[in-house]
Amino acid sequence: MTAPACSFCGAGPAEVAHLVSGPGVWICDGCVRASYEIIESLAHEENPAVPVADPVLATIAQVQQLALSGEREQAKAAYEQLWPRVEHGRPLHRLSVAHYLADLQDDPAAELRWDERALAAAAEVGPHHEDAAAVAPLRASLHVNTAAALAKAGRGDEARHRLAAARLAEADLPDDGYGRLVRGRIDSVAAELDGQQSLL
Repeated sequence: MTAPACSFCGAGPAEVAHLVSGPGVWICDGCVRASYEIIESLAHEENPAVPVADPVLATIAQVQQLALSGEREQAKAAYEQLWPRVEHGRPLHRLSVAHYLADLQDDPAAELRWDERALAAAAEVGPHHEDAAAVAPLRASLHVNTAAALAKAGRGDEARHRLAAARLAEADLPDDGYGRLVRGRIDSVAAELDGQQSLL
């Protein structure tokens, strides 16, 4: 039997405070919070109690479920088909697809290209943008993933610069399972970069 893990971020029971089961899926407390913030950012200004259905985010969630269930090639193909639909659209859509596509790359150079596309989309979201609340807690993850990809490419100085940006973005991480997962990733990449530096 497969061990339970969040269907969105992939975190297991030891990495989160709560893991809630649904029909064929799991979701952790951190992703519940992130989902709520996304829904809030999509609400009608005239009537905040009425949520707006976002078919693109729904599709992204479905494709990510494929990836986390082991269907990596199928998920990669689905994201690649989705990309032309979002490439010139909403930053939240672009950064989500690019972020998940980066994780599905076998080629480090391709992984870095997608990580950089995700960061570029996030950079378009200022404090008053409609996606500000949804994007803020994602920035640290985007920065640290790019740092890790740069480290793989042997671009240590750029990786450390990006890691510093991840440290600054830690302030926007929630104090929950998702936040702990990303903070742990930042510490792990920092240790990796320190190890590379000591070998020079």
